Amino acid sequence: MLRLSIFCIWFFLLASLVSARTWTSSSGTYRVEADFVELKGGKVVLKKKDGKTISVPLGKLSKADRAFVAKQTAKKPAGKVKRPSKKSAEKKQPKIHGGEAAIRKGLAKTTPLELLETPLSEAIAFLRDVTRTEIVLDHQALEDAGISADAPVSANKKRVTLREALDLILKPLKLTWDVKHEVILVTTEEQHENNLLAVVYQVAPKSDVEALLENIETTVAPKSWDAAGGPAVIVDFGRALVVSQTREVHRQIAKTYGKHLRPLPRTPVTIPHRELKQEAKLQFKDKSLQKVLDELKKRYKLAIDLDKKALEEIGIGADTSVTFDVEGVSLRSALDLMLMQIDTSLTWTLNKQRVIITTREAAEKKLIPSIYNVRDLSFRGDLEPLMEVLLASVAPDSWDENGGPAALGTGPAAGTLAIAQTVQVHLEIDRLLRDLRKLGK
Repeated sequence: MLRLSIFCIWFFLLASLVSARTWTSSSGTYRVEADFVELKGGKVVLKKKDGKTISVPLGKLSKADRAFVAKQTAKKPAGKVKRPSKKSAEKKQPKIHGGEAAIRKGLAKTTPLELLETPLSEAIAFLRDVTRTEIVLDHQALEDAGISADAPVSANKKRVTLREALDLILKPLKLTWDVKHEVILVTTEEQHENNLLAVVYQVAPKSDVEALLENIETTVAPKSWDAAGGPAVIVDFGRALVVSQTREVHRQIAKTYGKHLRPLPRTPVTIPHRELKQEAKLQFKDKSLQKVLDELKKRYKLAIDLDKKALEEIGIGADTSVTFDVEGVSLRSALDLMLMQIDTSLTWTLNKQRVIITTREAAEKKLIPSIYNVRDLSFRGDLEPLMEVLLASVAPDSWDENGGPAALGTGPAAGTLAIAQTVQVHLEIDRLLRDLRKLGK
């Protein structure tokens, strides 16, 4: 009763002031004109004409006022912020960073977090802006799950890391995040389970490799492993384990078995095309696919074309609209992300150093053969353990023994492997081979 009386006095004393907005109580009885300052601890801070401020419980404001506060906190989650001009901001703000090393640093950065019924896309844009770390929504995965990019999210924390902030706003929507294509990719829990990372773990000298393998499969996410019908795999390779698992399960393995296993840092993908190595900044809004490619040709000197026949078969044409925004990553990763947002069946391949936008099905019909010298990764000349690792850990469904089109076998010379695969899988094979070569170093 006392609180209600105090609230009434606030509005009565302020009723004669002229300011930017008229605020109304939830009952509709009382009104006041004042400026919005910030949302703090569940209370709306308002500034009177004389410069004094008052705090009003959010729940005592009208629905329209609560919506106004939500909109304001979406733009300024940490409180009232003076925004510089666009030109000034571009000069003063450090650039957005992508890449696994930059993302590890970005995830540890802290920020105040005050979001009230804020659209997911705006909340992600805020976190991207304040941490200067590239974060991208997996629009196709969200759409398939029936989750809107405008779904409201709320959080109220004085200071959290980016990792904690992402978990706070995504979990209520049954969303999560991965590090993929040099960005933090916000996706669905279902898609996350299929975004497996192949990590090489070096086993400690006195630890039993077979016992570790068995213990991991039975104690860490036991239903996720192939032995239980899941997609994840773990393969022994001498004094090492090669584990294909989700980001979160890798964290659990490192936490639980840290005394016995040392995860080796994943080697960055080697990009076989000079222009695709360039750092990219792509911003397109409702631009046709053909115009996007024309801009890439002009800006990055990239030889790139459409496989029109293959694209037409899935209903995609040169006039398909593209809306996409990413920076701080290689052009290769930017291209992967953009194609994924247009349609998950799209990919790119190489034809005489020309990048060809095509479908995964069409790319699998034109596999690229390559010979790998892996003598140093054999066990006294035996390549079977390495072949087992590759078949289980790199695009397992794509190999002929699992019903796919790709082939792997011994090469023409001792200590070599002959592999026919898509460009994308060749890149992952090369990455894993270089990771394995770190063993013992």
